[in-house]
Parts: sequence; structure tokens; C-alpha cells
Amino acid sequence: MLTIITPVYCQSKQDHIYERTKFFIKKSYTTDTIKRIIVDFGSIDTISSEIEELCNDHNFKYYNLHLQGNPFSAGECRNFGISKADTDYITFQDIDLYAPDSIYEKIVLRLSESNYYNNVECVPCLYLTEEFSNQYLNNGNWDYSHKVAHDFYKENSQEIKMYAPVTSMLLIRRQYLLESGGNNTEFYGHGYEDFELLNRLANRSNKFIRSRDFYNHDYKYTSADYCGYRTYFSLFGREMMNDKIFFVHIWHPENIAPSYSQRNQSNREIFNKLLRKFDSEFYMPPAISGVSENYQGKTLILSPFAGKTTNSIRIAIPYLGECQYKKDTEFSDTESFLNYINENEIKRVLFFNSFGNNERLKIYQCCLENNIKTINYDRGGLPDTWFFDSQGFNYSSKSYHSDKWDIKLDTEQTDDIQKYIQDTLITNHTLERNGERIGAINFSKKYNIVNKNIIFVPLQRPNDSVIRYFSDKIGSVENFIEQVKILAESLKDKNWVIVIKQHPLESEIDLGDLDNIVVMGRNDHFCDAIMASDATLLINSGVGLYSLMGNKPTYNVGNAYYSHEGLSNKIDSPLDLISLVDSLSKPNKIKVESFIHYLKNKFYSHGTTKYLTQINPITKSSTNNAIFTDFSVIRIPLDNEKIKTINISRREEPFKITSSYYDYYRSAIVMRNKTKPEHVRTIKNSNSKPEILKETQKSPIDMKQSINNTIIDINPQIVSKGKFRKKASKLVKSPRMFFSDAVKNIKNKNHSNNQGS
Repeated sequence: MLTIITPVYCQSKQDHIYERTKFFIKKSYTTDTIKRIIVDFGSIDTISSEIEELCNDHNFKYYNLHLQGNPFSAGECRNFGISKADTDYITFQDIDLYAPDSIYEKIVLRLSESNYYNNVECVPCLYLTEEFSNQYLNNGNWDYSHKVAHDFYKENSQEIKMYAPVTSMLLIRRQYLLESGGNNTEFYGHGYEDFELLNRLANRSNKFIRSRDFYNHDYKYTSADYCGYRTYFSLFGREMMNDKIFFVHIWHPENIAPSYSQRNQSNREIFNKLLRKFDSEFYMPPAISGVSENYQGKTLILSPFAGKTTNSIRIAIPYLGECQYKKDTEFSDTESFLNYINENEIKRVLFFNSFGNNERLKIYQCCLENNIKTINYDRGGLPDTWFFDSQGFNYSSKSYHSDKWDIKLDTEQTDDIQKYIQDTLITNHTLERNGERIGAINFSKKYNIVNKNIIFVPLQRPNDSVIRYFSDKIGSVENFIEQVKILAESLKDKNWVIVIKQHPLESEIDLGDLDNIVVMGRNDHFCDAIMASDATLLINSGVGLYSLMGNKPTYNVGNAYYSHEGLSNKIDSPLDLISLVDSLSKPNKIKVESFIHYLKNKFYSHGTTKYLTQINPITKSSTNNAIFTDFSVIRIPLDNEKIKTINISRREEPFKITSSYYDYYRSAIVMRNKTKPEHVRTIKNSNSKPEILKETQKSPIDMKQSINNTIIDINPQIVSKGKFRKKASKLVKSPRMFFSDAVKNIKNKNHSNNQGS
């Protein structure tokens, strides 16, 4: 169920961390459902051996990173622990955080009731004074101590130094944490690394509407206004505090070293940068791989570690086992590739289209010759589909053999796939960009081809891998076009028209001036052409799959994965159609439904994808590169050749601002609603920018008027000096916070005077 990861780093037996670490291990709770991992950054040898022995005695897993001499990074430790964990859920617990066993059981129960893959919760924490820390730990009944701590919190007692609704104890599904990149290791020392991780996880959780003025550091957890990142983050812990699920932070001496405070400021600057980078670029560290129930041994991904291609499957990477990364061009020859495979104990290689270039194809053929397992990843033939294929690539794959799909569907399956086919044909969402649908009748009228016999010919990209390797006798798009022209000439006196659709990413080509050749406009939708036609002729384009779903006679001159008996008809040349136009062969509707059912429900993965379009400056042709796929279903081939289906159910809409989750900030929200209109936008998927309470923009005149309405007259000479300038700026930016803090300062001052008297 849950693995708790704890980083440690003990450099001296005189340091309080040494004794606290030993105490932590001895007092920590473990069960069959709660596992623990200690990740040692690089403690001195005598201490590390002692810690390891303690871990063995108390049912902990222990790992030592041996990073002595490096600045301490809790993130490095936590990421390593994540990669070694084997439970559904993960959290982090530092050696200063404690709770009775009953709290752990409540957490396990809470996780067992969690539905969403992207759900995030945070265990809040009460910081105790030194005196109360000793009382808490020395009481033999921690449940009682915990109750006292909660009572002190409710009473606002001085025994509680601070209430933190946000801590490092995030409760997250391991796969979600892995795909999000875990902790960003740009941070080291103390400060802000937890906030940066939570920012990525929380915004993609679609759980709460994001606060206003999000980047502002001035708003604390105690702020009455729902502003700044801390108030947003606090919502992930406040509910648990309401349910009395919290930990206590045991007092320890403060770190007064100058480097400690300096590093905190540096981390804050990194946090500022990454906060904005996530919003502007959807930036996350590379996905983490690790222990997987699906695969034993290592997977080599033939792509750069932090490249766009690898990032596009980041959600799938946690399911692929321990991954290593290499570009195909990094191997000088197949011998160097085999040496790498053997030296690194690689069990399988994942290709992004093994036929994509000559270097990749040589490596792929080398794998086949040496019985090295392979997985091909590429885009599927249906909208928002992708495949992980261990049986080959495209036409060469055994995954499309009829014994995989040619089965009788039951009534429910038939109804489902018929609806899917209809929805697919009428949607505007296709593999490549197309215009709006206008329907077959309007399409025929537009091109004055009503009452004509129509052959639809969709063209492909000349350098596409399926053209270079699977085009069979036709050889090239150029040869195909030349023969289509001859076909048109041969059929022009028989009332036949050839309607040609150029590939959306290719530039214009010369198709001559034959009267019975119509070139569709770039904004025309190919499904309109399919539905208006009497037959479809192509090399091996994915459009052939749509033609089959449209129940149109379909003829492929190249080798196509959908060319089977009862589906598409294989011919050697477009000229073969001259003798076939009077006896066109429609596909077998039942077989088409079985084939589509197999692709959709048994073979393809499903996910919406963001693309980056790149234009060749010389040829002016465009290329769409997938940079992120938000999978809802992942189907991966196991080493035993079975396919495992992983369904990912995400929360897509945040709780409305009227829900009780926002009650801590209710007064400020209500007051703001009375004076300023709020506008919120809706998140449609997990890679959208977060929903946020937008600011009402003020003009400089409005701002000046707002300042003039205050009762304080600010002397410019005073404002120009030090802290007075900061306070004046704070008054201008956040008058409510200025007066709130002023009242607190007066109370604290009076309290200090009373203590001294």
C-alpha cells in the first residue's frame, strides 16, 4: 500500500541528527501495508554501518548513495527511494516527524478509498516547543500525547510553535510521482524543494482552483486571503487536519550556519524560476524509472534521457522497469551496441519507430538476429491512439495477424464498436489537421462532381518510413502519382473522377491539368471525400482504416497492416483498378468491426497529445513532433508476449469555489465576490494550465485612488529608506495584509512586554 522514504545524512556522532536517526528507526511503525526505506546520502562509515544494522533489525530497507563530499540533497535521496519502492503509494517522512500508530492506520484507510490516479494529499504538521517535544516523546501513550497536541493547536497554545498544513509528507501514487519527475535535484540544502514538487503535482491534480497572485511569497498559511502559492498548497493538508490526521515536528537545535540561510535564498530563486517555467512551458524534470511489476531487468530507450521524444511517453516510463537511455547515433556499429547490451544487462530495447532512420533500423535488425526483445512505439491509426508493439512495426508486425483480431463479437461489443466507428467518422479530430466537416453531398457540390463515380486518393509523405520500407512495387509517392495520372486518363470517358488529397504537411505538387482530377483544398476534410467516393486508392496510408470504417472499397498498392481478406484489397499498381472499377469489392462489415474492436480495446494505448510543429527552412515542409501524451489507457507488451492494460482515471475538474474545502478562506472570498467579479476557466485535461481565480486588473489611476483612500500619509523621504520602503510597498500591494501583520506585531510586542514584567 504505502512506502515511507526517509533521507538521512550523519557526518558526526556529536550531531543531534545521529541520535535522532537511531531513535526514529527504533520508534517507526511498519506493517504489511506500510513499508519503510532509509536512503543514506553518505554518512561516515561507522555511522552508516550502524544505521544499516538498525534498519535490518526493524524491517527497513537501507540504501547508501555514497555521496560524501557533495552538498546534501534530500531530493536525490527521495528520488532513489521512489525508484526502489514497490507499493502503490509513496510519502516522505523526515526524522523529526512523529505520530502514533493509529495515525498511520488512518492514512492507509484514506488511501484505500482514493479513486483518482492524480490525487494529492498532504499530511499537516504541528511544530512543538522543546519542552512539549520532550513531554510528547517521553509519554508512554503517544495517542494521548497526540490528543494533547491537537488540543493545544485548537487553543492556540504557545506549546505549538507553528501549524504547517503543508509538509514533505505528500500522499501520492508512486506512478504519478515517477511520471512527474519526482524531486527536482537543482535544489540542495534546505528550503523550497517540497514546494516545487507540490506545485507540479497539485496543479496537475485538478483538485482545487488555484489562488490569486500565485507567485507572491508574502501570503502565509495564516493569511485570510486566498492569495499566493502557500494558501493554495494549504488546501491539500487542511482537510486532513480537520480529520485529526497530522504529525508533530519534534524540536531540534536550529542550524545557524551562514551557508544554511544562504542556500535557502538560492533555493527560493530556483523555486521562483521553476514555478514560472511550469506555467509557461509545462516544464517537469525527466520521468523517473525504477522497480516495476511488469518487467524484470533493464529497458534501453533509444532516445536522449531528457529529450522531447522521451518526454512524450513520460507517463508510460514508470511501467517499463528500470530504464537507460541512448541515442541510436551513439553506437558506432552493431558490435558496440551488443557490447553495451551485455555490459549493462539490458533485457529489451524500446524504439521510437525502428524504421525511422538507417542507424535505428540496423540496431533493430541486430536485436532480431540476437533474440533481444524489442518494443516499437508510434502513433496508432485511430484518433488519440498509440502503440507499444513487441511483435514488429507496422506492416512487419505479427500484431495485426488475423488470429489476433478475427473473432466473433458479442452484441454489447458490436454495439460499442459501431458507435465508436460512427463517432470517429463524424468527428473533426483526426491524425493530421483537417478542416470542418461539410458532408458528402456538400463536398460533391463544391467540386461539381455530383453523379460522378469517384476514386479518392490520399497522398502520403515521400520520406515516411512506411513509404521507404513498405511501399512494395510502387516504390515511391512520385511513381504512385504518375500511375494515378494514367489511371485518370484511362477512366475519363467512363464518368470516373480522381479526387486527390495532398498530405497536410507537404507543399503543393504538380498533378497536371486532366479534367477528371480534382485536388482538394487544404481545408477540406478527408472523411467528406471518403463518404462521397465509390472507392479509395492509396499506397498504405492510415486513411485506409477510415475508408474501411466508411464501408468503402479500399485498395492498397503498398503493404498495409490493415490489408487482410475482407478488409483492404492488395493490388500491384493503380492501373489494376482499370479492370476492377465495374466490380468493386466492399469490405466485410463484420470483419471491419472486429479489426477496429481489436485495435481500440486490445492493442492501442489512448492519450491526447501535444505536438511541436517544425518547418524545414529549405523544403518548407512541416513535421509534427509529439512532445507530451496524456495517456488514459496504456497497453504494454510483457516479456511473455501478453499485453497488460493500465487504466488511468484522473480528476479533470477542481472542486468549485463554493465547496467547503475553501471554508478557511470563505470570508475573504465572499468579500471579494461582493466587490469584484471573479472569472474562472475550466480545466479539460491534466496537462492544462491550472484553473485560477483571475485578478481584476486595475489601472494606475485606480491604484492611486485606492492608496489615497487610506488614512496614512506616506512621507517620500521615509519611504526611500530600507525597511520603510518595503513596508510602504507592502501597503500598496497588499493593504489587508499590511494591517493584519501590524496588528499581530502589536500583539506580539505586548506579549513580550508581559513576559518580561
